[in-house]
Order: sequence, then structure tokens, then C-alpha cells
Amino acid sequence: MSHNEVPEDQEKAMGLSPNEAHEYIKSATQYVKIGNKKVPLSEVLQAYGGFMNPGLAIKTKRKFGNPAPVGLCGFAATTFVLSCFNVKGLGITIPNVVVGMAWFYGGMIQFFAGMWELVCENTFGAAAFSVYGFFWMAFAALQTPSFGVAEAFDGDVTMLDNGIALFLLIMGIFTLILWTCTWKSTWAFSALFFFVFLTFLLLAIGNFIQKSSVVTGGGCMGLVAAILAWYNAYAGIAIPEISYVTVKPFYIPQFGKKD
Repeated sequence: MSHNEVPEDQEKAMGLSPNEAHEYIKSATQYVKIGNKKVPLSEVLQAYGGFMNPGLAIKTKRKFGNPAPVGLCGFAATTFVLSCFNVKGLGITIPNVVVGMAWFYGGMIQFFAGMWELVCENTFGAAAFSVYGFFWMAFAALQTPSFGVAEAFDGDVTMLDNGIALFLLIMGIFTLILWTCTWKSTWAFSALFFFVFLTFLLLAIGNFIQKSSVVTGGGCMGLVAAILAWYNAYAGIAIPEISYVTVKPFYIPQFGKKD
């Protein structure tokens, strides 16, 4: 056997599913194939919602903190408050209470988390956080009178609702794209994007057909998405070094032929 060849038992470990990688990660002598690279499992970052990582990836050389929980908490809190409005919880019918959160917590903080994900070499996390951050800032602009967005429609509620619906539909399409990139990750991480997609879809339909019951359904999906975002954020914060209560990842079964 040449120097570059891999023993049969180690070759079996290459191209692992996330479940198998979780079992092998304790052994630095095992390898996994990521793209065209053969990487020791000790240098592999597994798919995990707490790190906004949708699949096996090589650990970065930079030593920074994990920005994912910051972005996830910003998304969760702002989505939760707006969804409470959409389901008319606690008698709240005016959405302006969420404007401050949308500008700074859901918007600015999420955008900064996205930029920090770029530094951490996580393209998926950067795309998700930066786009959702700008979504929340755009939503806040719609609700801020000085921007004059609503006033520009001159009282034409139908046209305004259609415009908002188109905006929400575009975000739904973007979320659908992200969701398809989470099918090799954990159930909780993939479920987060699935429910975010349902939220945008139902809110878009509700605005298009002007049905408050559909908007309420979107609000219910948003509440579920917010809880899942907090769950994934906790998974990234509660590491064994600081917490007795950690989150065990449940990986989605992988299908198809292995490399």
C-alpha cells in the first residue's frame, strides 16, 4: 500500500453521514472526505444549528467566538413579537411596538452577526443573517412614517397589501433556498427554516387575498419558528464547558450513495 492510500477501514469512514461523523469525531485517526479533501475528523465541524452550519465543514484557523447565537436570538425575539401581533395575542393590534426591535435587534444585530459569519468563513450563516437583518430593517422602514412608504400609496390599501405580499414572497423564496441547504444537518436546524418559509408564505398569501385568518396562520408558524430559533441559539451557547444542560443533536438520515 502506498503512502497516499487509505486502509479499507479508514476508507469506509470517508464520506460519512453526520450521524456517523458524530460517532467517529472522538478519534483523530479517522478521516472524512469533504469535497476533494481528506480531512482528519478532529478538524471537522459537524452540521449544527448552534453554529449555523448546515453540513460537514473544515474548522477555520481563526479563533473567534460563535456569532450564530447572537443572530438567532435577534431573529427569534423580533419574530416572536411580530407573530404575537399577527395572531392578535394579548389584544395587540398595532405592530409599531416591534419597530425598535426590527431596527436594532432583528435588523442591525443580525446584520452584524452575518458579517461576522463571513469572518468565520461561514457563507451560509452570512447569507442568512445579513439578508434577514436587512429584511427586518426594511420592515421597520415600512412602519416608520418619516420614510413615507405607506403614505406613497395614497390610501390604496389593496395596492399596499399587494406590495407587502410581494416583498414577503421574495423572502419566502430566499428561505426556501436556505431550507434546501439544511437537509444534511439536524432536525431542529432544518425545521427552523421550514417554519420560517411557511411563515413568509402564509403572510404573503394573506396579504394578497386580504384574509386575516391566513395572516393569523402565518403568525402561528412564526411563533414556532421563533421557538426553534431560540432552541438552536441555546445549542450554540450551552457548550459542556459552561453548562450542565446541553443540546444533543439529532441528525437527519442521509440518503444516496456515499463517496
